[in-house]
Amino acid sequence: MDSRIGQVLRALEEDYSKLLTLKQVSAFCGISVSRFRRLFLQQIGISYKEYINKKRYAQAIRYLKAGNLSIKQISYKIGYKSCPTFCMEFKKRIGTTPLRYRVGSKENGQK
Repeated sequence: MDSRIGQVLRALEEDYSKLLTLKQVSAFCGISVSRFRRLFLQQIGISYKEYINKKRYAQAIRYLKAGNLSIKQISYKIGYKSCPTFCMEFKKRIGTTPLRYRVGSKENGQK
């Protein structure tokens, strides 16, 4: 694996919210946005945007199951600037709203 991509993955594991934009992450690597985009896709098999989104929604689901943060707090913690946008995108990806997901996971005894 390319060491620059490895660096990005390690940085994302520590705190993915610090490197959200392609511009930021390509600057972190010292390469152009288009070069980073190609390199990431070649090395990881999915686009950087899709990788970030998977991480964001996995974290959102963990927060929803834990139940100690409001949906608005969760939306901001995973990098959204707008709670309604987060709710709309969550429903597109997961198939239900964050609130219904939280209620459903409590009813099913998931933690």
